[in-house]
Amino acid sequence: MWVQGRTIPGRLVYMQKEKEAIPIATNDKRQPQAKAPGQPHASKRRGSKKKRTPGSVAKSIFLNLGKFIVIMCCVGVMIGSVAAVLLSQYVVNATANDADLLNLDQIKLSYTTRFLAQDHDTGEWVEYTRLYSDQQRTWVDWGEIPEDLVNAFIATEDQSFWTHMGFNPTRTAAAAVNMVVSKITGGTFGLFDTMQGASTIDQQLIKNITGDNETDPLRKIREVFRAIGLRNRYSPEQIMEAYLNTISLTGQLAGVEAGANQYFNKHVSDLNLAECASIAAITKNPTKYNPATNPEEHILRRNTVLRFMYEQGMITEEEKNEWQAYPLVLAEEQEQETVTHTSNNSWFTDAALDQIIPLVQEKEGFETSAEAYNFLNTQGFVVRLTVDPFMQQEMEKVMLNSDGTFYPRPIQVEDADGVFQDGETPVLDENGNQVYSSNNLPLKTITTNGAMITLDHSNGQVKAVVGGLGEKKADRISNRALQPHQSGSTMKPIGAYSLGIEYRVTHYSDMWQDEPLKQIPDEEHPGQMKDWPQNYGRAKYGQMQVYMALGRSLNTIPVQIANLVGIDNIFTFMHDTLNMSSLVTSAEDASHNDEDFSPLVLGNLTNGVTPLEMAGAYQMFGNGGVYHTPTFFTTIEYPNGEIYMQAESTDVQALTTETATVMNRLLRNPVAASFGTAAGSGISSIGGMEIIGKTGTTQDWKDYMFMGVSPYYVTAVWYGYDEPHSMGGNLNAQNSKVPQIAYKNYATAVLTGKEHKDFPYDSDVVSQRFCTETGDLAGPNCPGTEVGYYLADNVPALCSAHN
Repeated sequence: MWVQGRTIPGRLVYMQKEKEAIPIATNDKRQPQAKAPGQPHASKRRGSKKKRTPGSVAKSIFLNLGKFIVIMCCVGVMIGSVAAVLLSQYVVNATANDADLLNLDQIKLSYTTRFLAQDHDTGEWVEYTRLYSDQQRTWVDWGEIPEDLVNAFIATEDQSFWTHMGFNPTRTAAAAVNMVVSKITGGTFGLFDTMQGASTIDQQLIKNITGDNETDPLRKIREVFRAIGLRNRYSPEQIMEAYLNTISLTGQLAGVEAGANQYFNKHVSDLNLAECASIAAITKNPTKYNPATNPEEHILRRNTVLRFMYEQGMITEEEKNEWQAYPLVLAEEQEQETVTHTSNNSWFTDAALDQIIPLVQEKEGFETSAEAYNFLNTQGFVVRLTVDPFMQQEMEKVMLNSDGTFYPRPIQVEDADGVFQDGETPVLDENGNQVYSSNNLPLKTITTNGAMITLDHSNGQVKAVVGGLGEKKADRISNRALQPHQSGSTMKPIGAYSLGIEYRVTHYSDMWQDEPLKQIPDEEHPGQMKDWPQNYGRAKYGQMQVYMALGRSLNTIPVQIANLVGIDNIFTFMHDTLNMSSLVTSAEDASHNDEDFSPLVLGNLTNGVTPLEMAGAYQMFGNGGVYHTPTFFTTIEYPNGEIYMQAESTDVQALTTETATVMNRLLRNPVAASFGTAAGSGISSIGGMEIIGKTGTTQDWKDYMFMGVSPYYVTAVWYGYDEPHSMGGNLNAQNSKVPQIAYKNYATAVLTGKEHKDFPYDSDVVSQRFCTETGDLAGPNCPGTEVGYYLADNVPALCSAHN
């Protein structure tokens, strides 16, 4: 039975019957209880508590300790859970892009881009040169990698490669313990000693691809999870293939194919067992085990690799002993037959890059050409060039000028960048030579230069190019074969004569009056007029036939023909059809352009045209009238053989085959006729084959050009100063022959021994004799005759003057 105690301020606590209700204050503190008089304090009462036994004390201690352990475990679980969540989040974030980053099908590393060329004799594709990035890499497929090489790496790097899940827990744990102990002991002690490191081949591949090489524990965590993911996505064979193609060797070498080629001059598939062990031996310490610089150390390591392979049952004891005794035979550096440049790239390689880089820049959307070059330089592309290595070598020999073919005409000119000098006293050097001009500008000595380029006119492929005289000492320097120069009279056949024949304005033996087209103001005599154009030396020949006017390179007659053809037609034909884009249009410059007779017929151009453009235009005279877009390459391929880019070649029937045949016969006269401007040069026939061509000399003898065409090739040769200066005077005759002599020396080397070939000849072209006095078809009474070539619907009548 419950009863209520006395009512006092505060909260009441109900107690059992016969016990006093104890009031509790509102502040939850017990009030002091009144004690009876003479009653001792409760704490001083004896016998008020039970005495604690030792067993109860121990029990209490263990109970409290258990509670503490449980609490700490709970705290540990909570902390561990939080840490696990944070670590999971970190791993997810750190490996978010791994599907792309670790895509073994499209590994983006600094692979070596290789340039291939067809062998001159066999036609087989051979390596011509390479573009080197930070590392030399050449990808090789799994099927080409020998089993011995794979086993050599497994024996030394990752014995459980075929069975683990991307990382080795035992080795990873041992390495972690060693790392902790090493830090505690200052690196003087480790608990575990293994011949292999903690990283598996999977982990090493990840490091090679990502470049993630930090030494903190988080990197190891990232690496382990990445290795697991990599092994889930790819087979061991795919991982091993990628690994062997990315490992770093000595210097800039990377990958087993590059190593096999460099050390042993072999394809990786041709390596023997000792050579496989050598490749695997290098990776542990490329500097220490470099076979070229430390052969003794390398052999010791190689033999250790062979021992590991034997211990793991990969080779027999007999094989181990045999190949450990095998001598280290390294490939010798190949010497070039003729050293024509000390730069990495030949003139051809540079020219090919000049064509390729803008195409890559456009395809990839790069803002700068430097980005395109870096991309090309690191993709491991295979670029198939159009170069003929033999022809390139022969051209480089000629242009090296070691035999003095090109007359090095030195002159002194004012250096506009120099410093003006005060006073009128000439400045002399220590030898008494004047070093400043009369205008008080310092003098500098310059010499002539040159360029040459050859196209296969059957397809437009460039076979050889050299952009300067002498030794090439740097990469990506100015290539004069790709720069505009004044062309002079080599322009006459392209527009005026070709379209004159095509439009039936004239024919092979057509008779023209040698007279100027018009009169123009005479700048040397203000207020007076002068005839324009005038022939060289102001010579006047009266009447002359077309074939002779072309052979003698008259100025008057082709200008008259061009006037009838129409200057607009000629410009459109040359600029658009023949892709001579260096010609300046009136839209580009209304006051200084090439839409006129002087530039299009006589070659006095605003900026000039390139030897490449000239060679491209002259193709039509050797192949039946077709213009092919000149190209330095055919395809660019990915390392796996897929096409990345194919050269675009535009094939245009620029002239009818009949007109092209007539023009071909007309162009025999400059080189074969006694009156031709190239007569006496010995180039009318080379290697038993006909040569056609045209000379060109610009105003004041500042540039000389020669265009030579054989049944196989068309070649442009330019000779002059980089800064236009006259080469006239007493040396004019000698200078004008220089391009012809250079062409002869080069073409003789290229064409001699080549299978005989004739120029194409259209059967519809009429070949008949004509009267040399009238130009009409010859009759029995004509005093002199020559053979002429005519379009079927533009044959002259019978000579009535003599018959």
